[in-house]
Amino acid sequence: MGLPFCCTQEDGKIAFSFGGNGESSDVFTVESIENGVMKGAFEDGMTMYFEPVFDADPEAFDAVAFVDKSGRVDYKQYEDPNGWSVTYNAAKMSVTQQNNMVFFVYTGESAGTNMITVTYEPSVSAKDAVDEMVKSWGSDNATQNESIFPGTEDVTGYWAMLPPAAEGSGYYESVIARDYMEGSLIFETTGHNCGDDALDMAVSDELVLIIDSITF
Repeated sequence: MGLPFCCTQEDGKIAFSFGGNGESSDVFTVESIENGVMKGAFEDGMTMYFEPVFDADPEAFDAVAFVDKSGRVDYKQYEDPNGWSVTYNAAKMSVTQQNNMVFFVYTGESAGTNMITVTYEPSVSAKDAVDEMVKSWGSDNATQNESIFPGTEDVTGYWAMLPPAAEGSGYYESVIARDYMEGSLIFETTGHNCGDDALDMAVSDELVLIIDSITF
C-alpha cells in the first residue's frame, strides 16, 4: 500500500506504527526461531513466518511459489477455461464461478465486502468496458491510466481507480482490463477500508496477490 512505518524492537516483540510516528502501533510477537525460520503473530492472531533465502535472484524469486512449497499457507491455483489463472489464499478467499464471471470474496475479518470480480466480455473492448465502468461510478475523483497488463510483457492494460471518500464506509473500487479473445477480460476490485491499518493491509495483501499472480 506504500504506507510509511516506524518500528521498535524489544524482548521478542516488534511494534509497528503504520503511517509514521504518532499513529497507533501493531505489535508482532516472536513465538519461535527454528532452523532459521522465525514464527510469530500480530495481535489479531495472524501467524506469519520469516525465512532468509540465501543466493536468491531478486529479479526472479517468486515468494508465493516458495511459501506454497513450504506448506505453511493454503495457496491454491484457480485455472479458468478461458486460459487465465491466478493464485489465491484458500484460507482467506472463497471462489465462485457463474457463467462468464468468477468471484473471489475475502472471508477474513474486514469492514465490509472485499472482493474481485473477473468478467469475460466477448464483444466489448477493454477500453470501452473501463470507460463505461468509470461513468457508472459517477464521481469526479476517479482516475484512469494505461500500463502493461499483469502477467504479460507487452499487452496494454486499462486501469481505473475510485479512491475511498474521506468520510463514510471507506468504499472504493478499481478495475483493470485488457483486450482478450475478441473481447475483454476485466478484473474489478470492490472493497471497504475500515481505518484499522492492520486489517486493511491484510485485506489488500490478499487482493493484490490475485492481481499480481495473473498468468495466461
